[in-house]
Amino acid sequence: MVDQTSQFYAILTNVGAAKQANADALGIAWKITQMGVGDANGTDPTPNATQTSLINEWRRAPLNQLKVDDKNSAIIIAEQVIPADVGGKWIREIALYDADGDMVAVANCAPTYKPLLSQGSGRTQVVRMNLVVSSASNVQLKIDPAVVLATREWVTEELARQDFKHSVLAATTANINLSGLQTIDGVALAAGARVLVKNQTAAKDNGLYLVVASGAWTRCGDADSSAKVTPCMLVLVERGTVNGDSAWQLVTDAPISLGVTALAYEMAFGRTGVATGTYRSVSVDAYGRVMGATNPTTVAGYGLTDVYTKTQVDQSLALKAPLASPVLTGTPTAPTPAAGNNSTQLANTAFVQAAISALIASAPGALDTLNELAAALGNDPNFATTMTNALALKAALANPNFTGLPTAPTRPRFTADTTLATTDFVQSRGVQFNTFAASNQAGTYPGTIAHIGGVVHFWGDAQMAYTVPNSATTGAAMGAVVRVHNWSTGRLQITPQGSDKLQEGSAYAASNAARTIPSDTFVDLLHIGSGVWIMHGSGVDYLRVPWTKVTNNVGYAFSPSGMLEQWGSVSMVAPADALQVNVTFPLAFPNACLNLQTSIGVDIVDYDENAAYRLCKQQIHAGRPTKVGFEGQAIMDNYPDQSRVVKWRAIGY
Repeated sequence: MVDQTSQFYAILTNVGAAKQANADALGIAWKITQMGVGDANGTDPTPNATQTSLINEWRRAPLNQLKVDDKNSAIIIAEQVIPADVGGKWIREIALYDADGDMVAVANCAPTYKPLLSQGSGRTQVVRMNLVVSSASNVQLKIDPAVVLATREWVTEELARQDFKHSVLAATTANINLSGLQTIDGVALAAGARVLVKNQTAAKDNGLYLVVASGAWTRCGDADSSAKVTPCMLVLVERGTVNGDSAWQLVTDAPISLGVTALAYEMAFGRTGVATGTYRSVSVDAYGRVMGATNPTTVAGYGLTDVYTKTQVDQSLALKAPLASPVLTGTPTAPTPAAGNNSTQLANTAFVQAAISALIASAPGALDTLNELAAALGNDPNFATTMTNALALKAALANPNFTGLPTAPTRPRFTADTTLATTDFVQSRGVQFNTFAASNQAGTYPGTIAHIGGVVHFWGDAQMAYTVPNSATTGAAMGAVVRVHNWSTGRLQITPQGSDKLQEGSAYAASNAARTIPSDTFVDLLHIGSGVWIMHGSGVDYLRVPWTKVTNNVGYAFSPSGMLEQWGSVSMVAPADALQVNVTFPLAFPNACLNLQTSIGVDIVDYDENAAYRLCKQQIHAGRPTKVGFEGQAIMDNYPDQSRVVKWRAIGY
């Protein structure tokens, strides 16, 4: 009978001690994966190193937590959470099993009854074993991520390790005494207030603190260890004249040893002291924040040194003649045009004298020539102006600046030379991704000609479908591309219209045959002519190589149709005449488990080895499966000393 003299402890079994010694010798970590509990058939058990099984185990499940004790590195803490809907039995013995299924540790415990919800006193039970090992570094501290239950302590500890911390009431602006009640940045602090200390002379003392009314401040629980104070840690400040409504980031690089490493915080965002307004000149810090702003009105105000000031420009312009009707002073000169020149070039006195002399020498025939020239020019008295206006409507050969909507011939596809490219040529080159469309509604989203050369995004959690633009009605040219991106949480069905077809690899499906791509994938639909759209992208990779995963006797497999098949087994350790079968699927079905099959048989490879095996009677009862698993009961009508195995197979989508 258990009393005040009873001793409760955990030991390695002979198998566990051998595996620990092997791990120490070879440096190869061994993995503890499951914990079993039993009622020892109502006795008060004593752990025995020769044990290979519990006296009467009634539950075995994956560990919820496996870690090294913070205070003693030679102690490993293994923990399992038993849900409120499991129980109705006593717990007197505990065992740990490794990845090979061997029992490596056994312990006794003070008898505790685990009630069921139906008894009116259901509770979540945490079973913990502290095990002393020779070297915790040779034990792989890893648990199955499929385990969904966690203790409050574990959740709190994990949250404390996150980079984003709970906000603080105020933040310091100078070095302070980390003790007692005081006012920080205009905020009177009460006991228990959270404060960001960032300006200490000894930067190792910076961090998040809780105010203590009449004593030294303590570091906040979410930032009181090196593991919780990590680079890029971010904290918001609620109040303060200078730092209110700002965010501060730890910019010290790893490794960080709290209380030893100097901690530096910089403002990530918040007030910079620049008033709201429009400015012509600003200064920006490393985070892109405007730290200073001005409205200069002079060149010097902008810091420009290679331009003229207004005064200098005015002085230079005053020395120049206007283009229209210039009034020249002094004795202006100009180059002498060539003899016979007839243009708007200035004629100097030398040109005029030469022209008059030539005219006199050739008279009167020269006068006839002048009359003929005037007739050829249409007797336009404003010929110079007319020519100037006509030239103004022409583009320069060098750097022409066209207006309106100039056009040019479309060059053949894939031309690569210095000829002009029209918009038609650019569009025919392939993917442009210059337009975007999106839908988060259930049902079908029809593709249009506007989607060609663009991206269609889908998101949300509803079942959605996309129909490819009909090449016959939209006139989709060869080389037209539409990218379809599935950002939704479900699958996206892609269906061609009319007689169009989708091609994957070397063959294409019949007209209107749809394809389905999973979440977080994309497909580029490339029209190669004749209504055939080739599919490229991560969504096609998924369709061509279905994702399958197998882990020992438990596994699952996806099919391109979206169906998910899962399987596994549960061993029943003899002697036992009944076993609760509680199975958690490796993956939760996204929508529903449609079918569940279970079977039970003797856990032996050579069935014909013993005639008694054929006399063993057993049966398995299973309840309706959920998305995440099922519950059942295995019963042995006779030969309880023969081990049984329950096999299950579930199909859903």
